[in-house]
Amino acid sequence: MLQLGVMLLGFRVMQLNGYLKAHLKDAERNPVSFGLICPGVALFVMGMFWWHLVWVESGIVTAFGPVYWLGIALLAIIQLLTLAALLRLSNRLLRHKAVLIASMQ
Repeated sequence: MLQLGVMLLGFRVMQLNGYLKAHLKDAERNPVSFGLICPGVALFVMGMFWWHLVWVESGIVTAFGPVYWLGIALLAIIQLLTLAALLRLSNRLLRHKAVLIASMQ
């Protein structure tokens, strides 16, 4: 819960100072932007551990029942959003774009 709280606090700070908008939506080209992928990956991995070791192993959620698949679907959505952000950043930062130099006609 502490990690989730720190992540939400960091998300809010990045939102307030315009970092998220500049790096995910605008044309900001900075390799540091790939650091935005880490929280999504961490949330998915930590979620899988918690889901299986805490909820399923303790018997609170029945394995392969409807509630189990609902939890897995939620984690899959987190993973897909993280993948979409990675592809967007990769497209912006890693694709070669022609550079026009004013002195060379």
